Amino acid sequence: MVQPQVTKYYMGMALMTALSRQRKSKLTVTAFLKEAEICRTTFYNHFPDGICGLYRWLLEDRVLKEARESFEAGQWQAGCQVIIDFIASNANVCLNLYRFSDETERRRFFKRFSMDILGSFLLKYQEQFTESERACFIEFYSDALICQLEHWFDSGLKLPKEQLNERVTFNLAHFQQILASEQ
Repeated sequence: MVQPQVTKYYMGMALMTALSRQRKSKLTVTAFLKEAEICRTTFYNHFPDGICGLYRWLLEDRVLKEARESFEAGQWQAGCQVIIDFIASNANVCLNLYRFSDETERRRFFKRFSMDILGSFLLKYQEQFTESERACFIEFYSDALICQLEHWFDSGLKLPKEQLNERVTFNLAHFQQILASEQ
């Protein structure tokens, strides 16, 4: 019997392959299953919420896991660089994922991750702010980061990754300065 992680990994790599070739206008589950030679039952056993679940798992497994390790080690710039480098190196895959994903689902994904990043910043300032104040900081700066990412995707990733990294770094450094000045 094949282990679930191996099967998920295979499906994730098959999705990367399918999305890396060219810009696609649509990717149906049926087309993906045929190309990946996976039966529908196997697919839905691993991803009950369908292709969006596979997208989410792929991003979590390929990118966010490594980025979170950097954030948890206090290296937020390195974590941001991991994400930006992955997107730039896999432009077709990421643009296709962005286009195919449901806007609400995509925003929820971006929001959850950006709030995790910002929440890790606040750990060292935890006693300095009320829970409500921390939530306001996180909400405001999370939306700023999401706006930068959405702008980059909406432009077809035309902005050089160095410029996006500079914008993200500026936002996060500004956030850190505000927190430090409040001490």
